[in-house]
Amino acid sequence: MQHSCLNRLLRSLDPDDFDLLRPHLELAILSLGDVLIKADTPITRVAFVERGIVSLVSIAADGQQVEVGLVGCEGMVGVPIRLDAERTPDGARVQAIGLAQVMPLSALTDALRLSRRLHNQLLKYEHVLGVQATATALANGRYTLEPPTCRPGSRMDFNLGRGAKSWKSVEKFAGG
Repeated sequence: MQHSCLNRLLRSLDPDDFDLLRPHLELAILSLGDVLIKADTPITRVAFVERGIVSLVSIAADGQQVEVGLVGCEGMVGVPIRLDAERTPDGARVQAIGLAQVMPLSALTDALRLSRRLHNQLLKYEHVLGVQATATALANGRYTLEPPTCRPGSRMDFNLGRGAKSWKSVEKFAGG
């Protein structure tokens, strides 16, 4: 299964580390607008995105939201748990439909206790995600983009794969 994963982080793992995660991974469809992490609620699951884009959003006390990063097929949604945080003031929302390998937080935590190598691999990913967040914050503060225009009738379509469950049918990150 590891060689067929579209998620680059999962594919890059040592086979022994991947074997710790494999029994807990479940393929889920990510629909536009799905909330994978709701701000200030317990994180119960993590997702390794295979296709699609998930937006990481910082939310101010007044409800204003700013995108601070993106996760695609290179990474994982649920990084705060690696930092021993059960909650985050930020959110994660699907911006482009796709697929993800989803697993319970408890299974990832158990695997991290068993493998220092897996722990270190995810720390490297967290560093890259942090660098992306700072670059995104710089771009958000420095540049302005005009909204894109779409031609009538244009659409984005691709095969989501067999055996994938709708994100709605998999326990939500937000705990319900």
